[in-house]
Amino acid sequence: MQILKIIIAFDDQDDVLGDYFTACKVDIVGFLEEQQAGGFPLEIVDIIDSQHCHSAYIDQKLEACQNQPLLFIAYSHGLHHALRCNSVSYIHSDNVHLLFNACLHTNACSSAKVLGSTFIEKEGIFIGFDEPVDALIGDNEAKRVSINCDNYGIKYSIMMRDRTILETYQAMINYYDEKIVKLDFFNAQLLSNTKEALKIYGNGGITMNQFINQFQM
Repeated sequence: MQILKIIIAFDDQDDVLGDYFTACKVDIVGFLEEQQAGGFPLEIVDIIDSQHCHSAYIDQKLEACQNQPLLFIAYSHGLHHALRCNSVSYIHSDNVHLLFNACLHTNACSSAKVLGSTFIEKEGIFIGFDEPVDALIGDNEAKRVSINCDNYGIKYSIMMRDRTILETYQAMINYYDEKIVKLDFFNAQLLSNTKEALKIYGNGGITMNQFINQFQM
């Protein structure tokens, strides 16, 4: 099996959500390290914080991973057409083609609406949100639920790697439903809105194993 390359970008300096984005990153890195220790063939190529979260740096990293199985994970703000950090777009119309054979998971607001839709009829996969969404940061319990929801699809696709991406998407929806009924009314409404905004574009019929092994050695 090929080695799954992983790049993680996160906005740790955002005034409101920097701590949340960092917590998402810490959670997924811990999971990935556990999977790697258990024998899953993955390599964390880079973990990119706010200082380097711009297209000049990220383009180099993406270009180095072309024709290899790549999972790009992004925790930051977004617009319809871009992923953003420090008020600068780091994934946008000029470089998104570098991900058309990759798998992109992001919790950035609204980015599925235009940026994600560019993955239609591509071999790559985009999983993200097509409307503004809210992280649950009001208390520690709700924050943990929010982090778990943001990272659930990544974990599911790696642990259940014979399931298709569409099956992963449905598992994410089911997980949201399971958590929504356990929250207070306010947080349940926010998480319900987030679930409704979740979208998938690209090659949803592929499994993680197929995604990894489609690239030539």
